[in-house]
Amino acid sequence: MSEYKEIIYSYSKKDHFLRKVDGRLKIIVLVFSLIMVLCGGGIVFPLFITGVCLLMSLHAGVTLKRYLLRFSEPLFIGLVILIIKFLSQPNGVNEGMRIFLRIVASVSLVNLFTFTTDFTDIIEGLSWFRLPKTFIDVLLFAWRYVFVLLEEAFVIYNAQKNRLGYISIKRGLNSFGILTGSLVIKAFEHADNIALSMMQRGYDGKPVSMRYRVFKKGELIGTLLVVLIMVLLWRA
Repeated sequence: MSEYKEIIYSYSKKDHFLRKVDGRLKIIVLVFSLIMVLCGGGIVFPLFITGVCLLMSLHAGVTLKRYLLRFSEPLFIGLVILIIKFLSQPNGVNEGMRIFLRIVASVSLVNLFTFTTDFTDIIEGLSWFRLPKTFIDVLLFAWRYVFVLLEEAFVIYNAQKNRLGYISIKRGLNSFGILTGSLVIKAFEHADNIALSMMQRGYDGKPVSMRYRVFKKGELIGTLLVVLIMVLLWRA
């Protein structure tokens, strides 16, 4: 299953310094940075955030191909908005460019965060911020079984491909419809099996107590400095 996990989730170097920072502090910096990017009106700050995130991701060991792959859909959405603004307003290029850069900067921040943060640290941080228990449980189950469904999707796809299911557009659409329907049915089957197995093991929906590690002074000081620098750049 690890090979399928690499398709969705890419880890950075295990010894990179960002991997060692407390996930709760990274969530705080991420949310604060996203607020500044989305609330800002200029183009300098989004460009700065985009450049820093790109350099940090490459320094963390993420390949440029993998990094750009994460940008394929957001870039398409940003370009569509830019074209619409250009065609609908006399001076829409400037407004469209600001929206485009906000999208790119926001995606850059999220990419750097996911590249350098383990999923367990993300869950621990969200739990520490007292997010609803139901949301945490759904997120955990979705993360666990998305790779199971992805593996089953590859099995079905390869079987269809070996039977010439994608030799034409018509047959390809038909095969894709069958694949999608099969995955929906399997998702419901997995949901029933999970619910039944959890009830048989005594799950009552109550949150499990977690032990959080103590914040380090160096990480707290570093986080405050990063936030202060971003505020100064945002106001410039």
